[in-house]
Amino acid sequence: MFFRYRDLAARNCLVGEAMTVKVADFGLARYMERDVTYRAREGAKFPIKWTAPEGLVYNCFSIKSDVWAFGVLLWEIATYGAAPYPGVELQDVYVLLEKGTRMEAPQGCPDAVYQLMLDCWSWNSEDRPSFKEMYTRLETIRTSSDINEAVEHELQRHRIRMPPAPLPPPPPTTVAALAPRRSSSCDRMDESNRE
Repeated sequence: MFFRYRDLAARNCLVGEAMTVKVADFGLARYMERDVTYRAREGAKFPIKWTAPEGLVYNCFSIKSDVWAFGVLLWEIATYGAAPYPGVELQDVYVLLEKGTRMEAPQGCPDAVYQLMLDCWSWNSEDRPSFKEMYTRLETIRTSSDINEAVEHELQRHRIRMPPAPLPPPPPTTVAALAPRRSSSCDRMDESNRE
């Protein structure tokens, strides 16, 4: 028996001790046989920008639908949590996908990681990699290169310069600078009260 998760996204991933990632929120998940495709009821709601084309059109979900969502999750990670398909309205997502449009490589994303994303977003679900294959490919990327060096190389290649953060205004230099100022008319009232 296996899950068809149907909502694999960064918002549903928890990071625990030793950087162990745990998937949470099984509200849309279905428990079923290994190669069975799940057909959702008509009118069911799904996270459109994470849903594979066959889910959007036919309400059909398989393990390969979760592979599609995993590709979107990789994109979220590579963009440090940006929302997928930036600037695209929900009703326009399917039309773009059908035309072959896919999200661009995130800045600083190593080519091998972006290629894995593209493979996850294959229109034909049978052309998408298995989770076992993705694990092997990610492990190869992790062990064959220093991922930090690869990201730095990509950032340099694209000449990405992070603007310096604006500095906060300097604090007042003395306590007197914080004290409210009295008007000269108050000073005159004090002098007249002393007399």
